[in-house]
Amino acid sequence: MAEERCKHDLPTGTCVDCRPLPPGVRARVWVTKGGSVFHNDQQCWMLLDGQRKSARQGKETHAAESVSWAEAMTRGLGSCKGCCTEAWLSRNRQPPTEKQDELKPCFVLIDGHWVPGHLVWRGRDEAGAWQAEVTYQALGRTHKKVVSSQFVKQR
Repeated sequence: MAEERCKHDLPTGTCVDCRPLPPGVRARVWVTKGGSVFHNDQQCWMLLDGQRKSARQGKETHAAESVSWAEAMTRGLGSCKGCCTEAWLSRNRQPPTEKQDELKPCFVLIDGHWVPGHLVWRGRDEAGAWQAEVTYQALGRTHKKVVSSQFVKQR
């Protein structure tokens, strides 16, 4: 009897690209150079605590980068016990990626004036503030930039 194989011709369940995500883990995770685990959340308290501890010890710290779960697995990283759990995931549900990439009408604060535009939410910055990529018209030109949520409002 032939063993079932994935699209990469590996035994089913062994291919990191084809196997389903484990419970409590997102498709995109956060890693740091020199870190031993991956995180669901760029602002995970355990990630930030590890960064502070490294800095206190005089070690170089590195910004977290977003990679696929499969990439984190190929690096041999484990999952964070703080933010890679089913309980954490249910408390921090995000809309599906397709919804996140939808253009939404908004007003953008430009030079003290609210200008009509559109936004796509991009996630949180290092300080935890939501960031949006906005597109708007000003002075006869189309402008596109990333702004903090305090500079956009619902239209």
